[in-house]
Amino acid sequence: MNRAQQNRIAELVERKFDGSLTVTEFSELEASLIEDEESRRLFLDLTHQHAHLRLMSDSLAQNELQVAPARRIRAFARGALAMAACVLLCSLIIWRATQPTFIATLTASEHAAWESSSPTLPGTQLTCGFLKLATGIATIEFHSGARVILQAPAHLILETPMRAKLLAGSAVIQVPDSAIGFVIDTPNGYAVDHGTEFAVTVNEEREQSTFEVLSGEISVVRAHTDRAVRLTRDQIVVATTNSLVQQSNTELEYSPASNETRAIRLDVSREASTIRHNYRDRFLGPEFLMVKTRFSKFDGFDSFNGFADFDRISLIEFDLSRIELDTIQSAQIRLNLVPTGLGYAAYVPEINTFGIYGVLDEMAEGWTIDNLQWEDMPAVEQCQMLGTFSVPRGIQQGSFTLSNDSLVSFLKADHNRRVTFLIVRLSGEQRPQGLVHAFASSHHPEASGPTLEIAIQ
Repeated sequence: MNRAQQNRIAELVERKFDGSLTVTEFSELEASLIEDEESRRLFLDLTHQHAHLRLMSDSLAQNELQVAPARRIRAFARGALAMAACVLLCSLIIWRATQPTFIATLTASEHAAWESSSPTLPGTQLTCGFLKLATGIATIEFHSGARVILQAPAHLILETPMRAKLLAGSAVIQVPDSAIGFVIDTPNGYAVDHGTEFAVTVNEEREQSTFEVLSGEISVVRAHTDRAVRLTRDQIVVATTNSLVQQSNTELEYSPASNETRAIRLDVSREASTIRHNYRDRFLGPEFLMVKTRFSKFDGFDSFNGFADFDRISLIEFDLSRIELDTIQSAQIRLNLVPTGLGYAAYVPEINTFGIYGVLDEMAEGWTIDNLQWEDMPAVEQCQMLGTFSVPRGIQQGSFTLSNDSLVSFLKADHNRRVTFLIVRLSGEQRPQGLVHAFASSHHPEASGPTLEIAIQ
């Protein structure tokens, strides 16, 4: 131990005696005492010294002079030192027990409903314990830097800054260099991260856990055994009580021998909003997919002559290259409504109707993201109405979906493995100052962007 380390131990001990030791400093002192013998000896020496000074202080305060045999003084001092050390150690234990140890932070939630006793507001510091998410999505950032995106319904146990256990549900885990070695445990096995992004799903009914590597590398160990496999990108392993079966992403999704229906979630590959007269700089933002119409009559994108100057429409595209189209059983588009702070809800109908159109003409799919012009949008005859959904004007946040046979047929009929959808508000407004609705883009800081959720056989 060098001089700087000795001084640091002395400083921490002194802060403990004067009551100013913080949680972080206590952890530092504790780690030093556990790991280093010289630190423990120095700790005892400083404790003895402190006890001597207390004895001398008490004696001077009483202003008494007593003569006693040296042997008796030494025996008394030894007893006092031992008692002081015991008191200090006990106080350290009690002090630690009364201080909450935060290991993670709830950084974001999207339409989340919880069944937990722990505080669950974004920004809340979290200690070890249980989190049960009934609906929505929640993002938990561990103090190690690891991020867990929890998808309801899910049940997660927070254990340490480097470890958590998923008892049910699905989660995506993103691990930076600072958290390499992060562990996600499940009832059927656990994954050790080697710097990556991976997903875990625990199926309670089937008593199995699925680990899928999205990028990087992980090791998966089956519960109560030493059997392990190492996975790289797009590899999957399914852990059960009795087996650890490795499969590729393609095998799991498209195996002809499997009659199991599997859900695939596709994130948006391109997205953009456009505004009439192309007032882009002042009235559009990259985090929003904005929609607004002035009148309730909707005759198509070429027929907006009577519409207000600030009407907006948004486009989204999904890449279907990973999907065997004839295996699609069902599909739904999911959009997360978010507030823009633009316009007034008092000037829109009590119930607002939104339409989703599919672009049929593949030549019309050549739109650009950065500077989409109003005139470049597909014409009405190039599109097919796929369906509508409604939103009360008092709601400006929430998750909304469109799912029907028309959407499935549209996807199966695609030829170039890229599908484009237009999002339009069909209901109008009473005044031009009416509310501007928006759905989160993939750049939104809190809500998830558009997704296409497909069930395949």
